[in-house]
Amino acid sequence: MTLAPLRAGLLGLLLPLAGFDWAGKVQTDIQDLRSPNATLRRQAVERLAAYSGNEVKRHLLTALRDTEPGIQKLAARAVADRGYREAVPELRRWLSHWDEEVRAAAADALGRLGGNESRQHLVRTLRDPEPVVRQKVVEALGRAPGPDLIIPLLARLQDANSGVRRAAVEVLCRLREGRVVVPVLGRLTDPAREVRLVAVQGLGQLGDPRAAPALARALKDGSPEIVEAALQALGKLRAEGAAEPLIDLFLNGPLRHREKAALALGTLGTNPAIRVLVAALDVPATRAAARRALVAAGPRAGTQVAALLLDPRTSRATAQEAVEISREARLVACVPALLQALRNHKLPRIPLVEALGQIRDVRAQRPLLDLLEDASAEVRWAALIALDPILDERAAEALLPVLHDATEAARLRATELLGRLGSRIATLPLLRLVRGRDRTLARAAAVAVAQLGDPRALEPLVGLLSHSDRQLRRIGVHGLARLRDPRAVPALVRLYAEHEDPAVRAVALQGLGGTLRGTSEPRALALLGAVLARRDRTTGLAALDALAAMRDPGISALLLERFAGLDRALRRPAAEALGNQAPQPATLTLLRGLLSDSDASTAAAAAWALGKLGDRAAEERLAQAAQHPRWPLRVNATAALARLGTSTALARLRVALQDADPYVRANAVAGLARQRSEGLVPVLAERLHGDRSPWVRINALRALSLWQPRKVTLPEGKTFSSVKDLTQTVSEGDPDPRVRGLAEELLLRPPVSQRETWIGLYLLDREQQPLRNTWFALVTPGGLVKAAQSDGRAEAWEENLSPGRCFVELAPTEESRP
Repeated sequence: MTLAPLRAGLLGLLLPLAGFDWAGKVQTDIQDLRSPNATLRRQAVERLAAYSGNEVKRHLLTALRDTEPGIQKLAARAVADRGYREAVPELRRWLSHWDEEVRAAAADALGRLGGNESRQHLVRTLRDPEPVVRQKVVEALGRAPGPDLIIPLLARLQDANSGVRRAAVEVLCRLREGRVVVPVLGRLTDPAREVRLVAVQGLGQLGDPRAAPALARALKDGSPEIVEAALQALGKLRAEGAAEPLIDLFLNGPLRHREKAALALGTLGTNPAIRVLVAALDVPATRAAARRALVAAGPRAGTQVAALLLDPRTSRATAQEAVEISREARLVACVPALLQALRNHKLPRIPLVEALGQIRDVRAQRPLLDLLEDASAEVRWAALIALDPILDERAAEALLPVLHDATEAARLRATELLGRLGSRIATLPLLRLVRGRDRTLARAAAVAVAQLGDPRALEPLVGLLSHSDRQLRRIGVHGLARLRDPRAVPALVRLYAEHEDPAVRAVALQGLGGTLRGTSEPRALALLGAVLARRDRTTGLAALDALAAMRDPGISALLLERFAGLDRALRRPAAEALGNQAPQPATLTLLRGLLSDSDASTAAAAAWALGKLGDRAAEERLAQAAQHPRWPLRVNATAALARLGTSTALARLRVALQDADPYVRANAVAGLARQRSEGLVPVLAERLHGDRSPWVRINALRALSLWQPRKVTLPEGKTFSSVKDLTQTVSEGDPDPRVRGLAEELLLRPPVSQRETWIGLYLLDREQQPLRNTWFALVTPGGLVKAAQSDGRAEAWEENLSPGRCFVELAPTEESRP
């Protein structure tokens, strides 16, 4: 994040935040647990299971001893979801219950709770007379599979019930142990189709080449689903001999299997497989399937696709397919061939340019820069887009003429790129655009100038603070913060003292804080203290923005002295400003007390500040706040516990994983990432696979990327031997584009500056109207989520963030008035 965004709105679809019942309803539900009416007791358990927090633990544990099996099953699910290990003794007794459904529920709950003693009891229950119980026991053991389960589970491969056999195959294959390959191969002839299917899928996961001949025979199975699974498994094995049956099926098999056979050949990626697929590009009937398969082959197809592009005998249609394959698969080996095709003008230029842009190879920079002078506006635009990921400072000179391009989109794009490059040869041309009549281009140029950090821009940036355009004033503030040149202080003090417009005086104060970020200056500190004493809300908010950015022992004393007399709207930013200063006893005492403040935004800000200050003495108060009905306080208190990282705080975060609020769960996962516990890998895998919140999923992936466990098994049974492969799958398959983008960043891991940065938000709705006093969630680059409220200016600020991308989501309407 080189420059904080100047505005934020609704970014994508928002997940609804659950509502909360009051304590009086809890008491009603507890009374219903004692009712002689089984329906009332059942409804009470269902309602109690929906509450967050531990206040209902005792009552859910009591419900385990209900006389009605259906109620017992509901309670078992609830205590298992919440991780209440106190339920284990009672659940173990259930394994001998007369009702088979209760025994099955006990097995499921014990599997969720885990533990060695529970495993031992589950293994003994593998011989239960009822198939539904045996199957549930196998599935429960599969939640934390280990080599010690191989012998007991191998016996279940011969179980009379196909459901038990299927579950045993699935769990054994998750172990990724060579000892299970031969027994699982025996299930390829199982009379039950579902058992054969999971055996084929499992052998693909195991990746043992010994399975290749048997899987090739499975291509003749009567079930199309099994044939397709065998195709995928053979592709994954990459075993010698797998190519021949796949090629035969692709060229001569039933039409319904040919595309899957092609994809399997692409996954296999051997030279014979790639040769067949490349040849198939020349045949219209097989062209589409071959193209998708070569994309799946990735870099292994690069050499042969490049040769196809360079071969003068290649037809135009086939060459165009090769260009698309190189683009979709990002084939670096094709870059010289694509550049050659660009020079000889035999293929359309725009697809070639787009392919080079997707591949992101620096060898393409100079040829693409030359296209910025092309007569075609479409080609110039395509080149600008393609250059984006591969530009370096050497490109600045070639971009300068584009500032005067005939199309506005190109001018704006060049302006943006010049700012990002940080080359100071662009300072003066950009400043001329700032002074121009085109307001849109002037704003873009001002943003670019603000990014350059050129001392020559000091006076123009100060000048922007008194501009009639409100957005240009904001850009000026950000530019001064980027520049951080103390020579601006006298001009800013003078602007505040002499200008009559309160809005200009306010941005002068914000610019003062940005200029002095992390430092202080006596004259500025005295001025800000005097502004607070006047109790004017507009300039008071700006003064607090400045004090939050600065750092000085006197700031805490100043804020503590003034706090009691501050307007309600100023208390929240004052609490946040205290969180940016060095911790002092009086500061921590005040912030702890504010956790009980009647104003939700102030209490939430205090929780966030205590987390930033690392106040371990506040942990118990924060834990209580993490159970509060008001979602902003719960979110920020959970974030604070995550920052503290103590063993007790991490234990509390395990409970928070079950919270109905997605932001609470996201913070819990971010905090648990500090623990580096192998036992948490299944928990993170479950959140990555099944949580509805994109922020929970990406935090789980961040944690796994940090820990680098030897293997990760998703709840569906798919196992990854490296986190990189898992991240690649998420970057391609997650339903949320933000998760996919952040997963791609984790794959690239570009070097970033460790210097802390900041964000200033101006919140707008879809109609571009200011969102004043509006609740929102700020997802920080590190994954922690902050619940905050914009002020009367529709502004919000956050200091001391690590570099990276921030995201903003607005709170749902029913939750925006806690």
